[in-house]
Amino acid sequence: MEISWSWLVVCVLATCLASGVTQDVCQAPSGRDGVPGIPGRPGRPGLKGERGAPGAPGMRTGIRGLKGDPGEPGPPGSPGKVGFPGPSGPVGDRGSPGPKGTKGNPGNIRDQPRPAFSAVRRNPPTGGNVVIFDTIITNQEERYQNHSGHFVCNVPGFYYFTFQVVSKWDLCLFIVSSSRSQARRSVGFCDSNSRGLFQVLSGGTVLQLQKGDQVWIEKDPTKGRIYQGNEADSVFSGFLIFPSRIPAIPGTRGPKGQKGEPGTPGHPGKNGPMGASGIPGEPGRRGPPGEPGVEGRYKQKHQSVFTVTRQTAEYPTPNSLVKFNTVITNPQGDYDTSTGKFTCKVPGLYYFVYHTSNTANLCVQLYHNGNRVTAFCDHMSNTKQVSSGGVSLRLQVDDEVWLAVNDYNGMVGTEGSDSVFSGFLASALEQRAAGSELLVPLLPSPAASKDTQSPGGSRTSTAMKSPRGSIPALLLLLGLLDASQAQSSCSGHPAIPGTPGIPGLPGSDGTPGTPGVKGEKGLPGLAGDHGEFGEKGDPGSPGNPGKVGPKGPVGPKGVPGAPGAPGPKGESGDYKATQKIVFSVLKTNAIPVRRDLPVRFEHIITNENSNYYSRSGKFTCTVPGLYYFTYHATSRGNLCVGIFRGREKPQKVLTFCDYSVNTFQVTTGGVVLKLEMGESVHLQTNDKNSLLAMEGANSIFSGFLLFPDADV
Repeated sequence: MEISWSWLVVCVLATCLASGVTQDVCQAPSGRDGVPGIPGRPGRPGLKGERGAPGAPGMRTGIRGLKGDPGEPGPPGSPGKVGFPGPSGPVGDRGSPGPKGTKGNPGNIRDQPRPAFSAVRRNPPTGGNVVIFDTIITNQEERYQNHSGHFVCNVPGFYYFTFQVVSKWDLCLFIVSSSRSQARRSVGFCDSNSRGLFQVLSGGTVLQLQKGDQVWIEKDPTKGRIYQGNEADSVFSGFLIFPSRIPAIPGTRGPKGQKGEPGTPGHPGKNGPMGASGIPGEPGRRGPPGEPGVEGRYKQKHQSVFTVTRQTAEYPTPNSLVKFNTVITNPQGDYDTSTGKFTCKVPGLYYFVYHTSNTANLCVQLYHNGNRVTAFCDHMSNTKQVSSGGVSLRLQVDDEVWLAVNDYNGMVGTEGSDSVFSGFLASALEQRAAGSELLVPLLPSPAASKDTQSPGGSRTSTAMKSPRGSIPALLLLLGLLDASQAQSSCSGHPAIPGTPGIPGLPGSDGTPGTPGVKGEKGLPGLAGDHGEFGEKGDPGSPGNPGKVGPKGPVGPKGVPGAPGAPGPKGESGDYKATQKIVFSVLKTNAIPVRRDLPVRFEHIITNENSNYYSRSGKFTCTVPGLYYFTYHATSRGNLCVGIFRGREKPQKVLTFCDYSVNTFQVTTGGVVLKLEMGESVHLQTNDKNSLLAMEGANSIFSGFLLFPDADV
């Protein structure tokens, strides 16, 4: 609207001014006609003359022409022939290994060696330093030689050896092993006896043996007198814990396959480049299955065993953990000498035992995951003594077991007076895969999108914009105004000139132009006769060689690879026997035990398969086989403990006596027994019955199945 109004004003003003100019300005009269013009200028030069006549024919003066130039090179030769085929492709990869062999057949305990023995001294030969235990209690596989006192290994593996020897004199005994005729003392224990009383010296260790290795007990020549009589027994025991593993042999990669046949030659001629190698041959067929695994062997799959010693004459720090710093046996690394702790890797039922030398009062405590399980105290009645303790525990993965002392910390470990801590898996438990829940992490909800600001609307401008072209219109308007003012009156100055008159007539013709220039030279005359043609040129040089022939075809496919290697040997078979029989029971009742009656251990620490009955104090066999039974009893006076076996009328197997005068002491005993279904085993005292049951002075009875007779 603004623009249209502006133009309207301009148009009106222009119209008004135009009309004013045409009406107010005065016009002069028209001019006269013009006079004739003057003569024209001279004409232009004339046209160019015509071409002259042809010239006279030339003279016959030509000579024989030169020899022609050589011909053009010939066309390129034809392309070369196809190149030879490429070489045969590489031999195919060797076939994948065959599947793993089938699992071995379940083992049968009747078909496998079960070395275990216990022998007692009754009427041994005299002479020599080897302690001979001449009377056999148990000797499965006949590996213990009662005439020499040597155990001879026939099944490589890990063995536990222990002894309990009664004496009234100073006594030092050593467990000695030999391998390839090289004998070495594994551990040694000494007991001083200044009062001439019965004392039990005990010791034990785990040893790894190879076939042909031997183990025996040796005495110190100056401190080697052993009691021999009917009141107390001395026993030497040993048994196989685990056989050595028999790993499966993995298959090996076979030899490289033969080179493929060369391709057939191409056509004769210049060959193109050799073709690319053929594609690899197909992989060889899968190898045959590996050999079946070996037959399952008892306690072969799951193993855990250790024996460590403390080699220092310094007492451990009071009220602290005891570290055993020297390893005798620790194949799985379950005992850490840097921390002093055993860490369980295979869940199962374990037996732990220690034999410590002490030169001062000593109380040793066994802990399981920070909880004290047992405590045995031995107070000094002589200058040097040996204390012991043991217990069976049910452990899960990552459970920890260690030994500690309280204020009574007189433990030492020196040459001939060792302190030994041992443990081994008596029976593995099935590792049930925990119900692994699929834990889906709660992902945080997506962050709320930021409020996007809506785009702002354009602001409406209130200022009036000048219309395009308004400025030129105003200038025109001003010009017209000036013109109108100049022509508003006819008086005064002269008027403007009138209209020019009509032009006069054309003038007369000018003078003729000058003559034109001379014409061009005429055409040449006819040519004279040409000389004869020169000799024909030589043939052109041969053409360039033809293009290289096409590339040869791809070589034939390589031959198939060799068959795969046989698969790895299968796993060893399982063992049919699944019964797990282990127990450790603790006496807690402070009431004195009654002579000639079974000692009742009321508190259950471990009782897998519930074969021990605390009400009667007896273990009853439900799985025939070889068992190991042992006890560690605290007393404060004379104590004789017998191990009894049988059904209705149990018979005494062994008796161990340890005497003291108003001091705490720990005595121990153990034996390997072959039991039949329904037989029972229990401990019993005679009139020397000062067995204690109190805080910090425990008495424990333990036993576990070594080898069952039947597949159960």
